[in-house]
Amino acid sequence: MVCVLPRSQRNLVRYLTARQGFDLPMTIAGVSRRERRERVAELLETFGVTHCADRRPQQMSGGEQQRVSICVALANAPRVLLADEPTGELDSETARDVFAALRTANQVLGATVVVVTHDVAVSGQVARTVAIRDGRTS
Repeated sequence: MVCVLPRSQRNLVRYLTARQGFDLPMTIAGVSRRERRERVAELLETFGVTHCADRRPQQMSGGEQQRVSICVALANAPRVLLADEPTGELDSETARDVFAALRTANQVLGATVVVVTHDVAVSGQVARTVAIRDGRTS
């Protein structure tokens, strides 16, 4: 399974709390209530957003929204996570926190993370960079 992580709050439902937001894809996938509770708790803890569990997106900072979005994307344990400009709307310090969360998704949860960006500073945040110029890899 592949999951796409859009920019910030686009992966969040504005009237759902963070907990409800990433419980939803697991409910749709038929995951048992007990397993959902355990996975939600695990993801909240792993990404340092337990304090956001009962907040709606508008009650979170941009960095919290993005980390909660990562949790939503990882709810059903996809093998690949595609992140399109995941830090495009964030300041540099918050962007570092988001990249730390993406590294955690890779190293701790085993998801392959592919980041697409125009920001050359991102290359310092990832293990491997593939540049595409004029339709060709370089």
